[in-house]
Amino acid sequence: MKNFIQKLLMLSLLIFLSVQITCAQKVDTAARNRSNALFDLYMQRHKVLKTIAWVSLSTGTALVVIGTAQATSSSILSSSYAAGATAVAAGVIMMLGSIPCFLVASSMENKALRVQLNAGSISGIPRSEYVGLSLKIHL
Repeated sequence: MKNFIQKLLMLSLLIFLSVQITCAQKVDTAARNRSNALFDLYMQRHKVLKTIAWVSLSTGTALVVIGTAQATSSSILSSSYAAGATAVAAGVIMMLGSIPCFLVASSMENKALRVQLNAGSISGIPRSEYVGLSLKIHL
């Protein structure tokens, strides 16, 4: 069981640290001028970061559940309690690490939509702003 938890912990840390590799991509200068290429790039980053965030969140949740089960099944002074507590701590760190991934993924989606709006690629939405008034009557 101890080897299983160590392998699970190492795998989860490897997945968690892969966010830095994904965020380090750059856009070449030829694609920078095309709005569709930027839209595709931002949407791809959004999908990748959202997937990483969900994987990190689910792995962290699994580590917390497994660590809690192992820690509660043994006494406080045993080594399996320490391994369980370590798994719980790693799970909490992974779950907290998924929050920035979700935030950056949302930011990438907003950037993609902003690029499409600025380029006028979305039909039916005028480029100028209008002031509106709304009246809501509760019946």
